[in-house]
Amino acid sequence: MPKYSILFFILIIFSCKTTTDPIIYDKNIKKADKEAELIHILIRNGNFEEAEKQIDKNLILYPDNPEILLLKGWLFIELNKLEESEEIFSSLLEKNKKNALALTGIAIIYRLKGDKKSALKYISEALIYLPTNSNLWLEKGIIEYDENNFKTALQYFNKAYVLDNKNSEAYFYRYITMLQLERDIEDIYNMWENILKRKEYHSWYFQYHADILYKKNKKSLAFQVIKQGLENFSKDPYLLNMHSYFLYKEYLISKNEELIEEARKNILLCIENADKIKPEFVDTYFLILEEMGDTKTIENELNKYNLLFPDSEVIEKWIKKY
Repeated sequence: MPKYSILFFILIIFSCKTTTDPIIYDKNIKKADKEAELIHILIRNGNFEEAEKQIDKNLILYPDNPEILLLKGWLFIELNKLEESEEIFSSLLEKNKKNALALTGIAIIYRLKGDKKSALKYISEALIYLPTNSNLWLEKGIIEYDENNFKTALQYFNKAYVLDNKNSEAYFYRYITMLQLERDIEDIYNMWENILKRKEYHSWYFQYHADILYKKNKKSLAFQVIKQGLENFSKDPYLLNMHSYFLYKEYLISKNEELIEEARKNILLCIENADKIKPEFVDTYFLILEEMGDTKTIENELNKYNLLFPDSEVIEKWIKKY
C-alpha cells in the first residue's frame, strides 16, 4: 500500500503557565501575551500564512519574546522547515535550558527525522520540568506507537487523557491503539462515534483509522470512515488518495468498472487539490491508469513527474517499467 504522509499537529498549551496571574509591570508583555494567543489560534486552525505574518510583525515589536519565538518554531514544524525550527528552539534553550516546550519542539523534529532515541531523550527531559503536561505524554506515546510498542503507547495515551480529558488527540490515539491491540471493534467503536459527535477531529484521524481497519480486513468499515472523512474534508488530497487506492484494490477483486472510474476521478481530484503533489499520489494514479489500459497517459506523464521528483524510488519504478 502506498505510504500516506501525515502531518501531526501539536497544539501549544498555554495551561503550562502558572494559574496565578503575575503582576505585570510592562504593558508590552501583557500585549505580547494576547498577540501570542491570537497566533496560537491561527496555527491551530491551519491558517499558517496569516500566522506567519502576525509572528513577523510581533517579532519587530517584541524581538526577544519567548512565546512569540516558540510559536514561530512550532509554525516552522507545520511548514516542514525543520532546520529553521530547530535553530529557534535551540536559541531559546540557550537562554533557558528548562524551557519544556522548546525541548518538546526539538523532540518532535527528531521524531520527524526518524531519530526516535533522541526524541525520547528530549521528551524525558521536558517531563522533568512539566510532568503534568498532557501533550508531553501524548508525544511520548506517539513515539512508542510509531515503533509498534502499542501496550506502552496505550499507557502514555491513557496518562495524557487523564491529565486532560479535553485532549482529543490523546482520546483518538487511545482508540486506534486499542484497535492495534486487537480489541473487539464492537466494544470500542463508541469511542469513534464520540469523536464524530464532538466534532473534535483532523482529516488525518480518518486516514489513520481507515488504514488500520482496511489492513485488519474491516473493509466495509474502512470505506465508511473514508466517506465520513470526505464528507468533512472533501478536498483533502490524502483522503482522496487513500479512497482511490481502496477503490482500485476492490476493483482488482470485483472487476466492477464503476469502482475504477470512481478511483480515477478521485485521484485526479487529489492531484488537482494538493498544494504539493506527493510521489505516492502519482503511484496510485499510475496504478489506476495501468489497470484501465491507459499506458499512453502514463508514458506522457512520466517525464513531468520525473522532473518533479528526480530522486523518488516510486517514480523510478515506473520509469523502468515504461
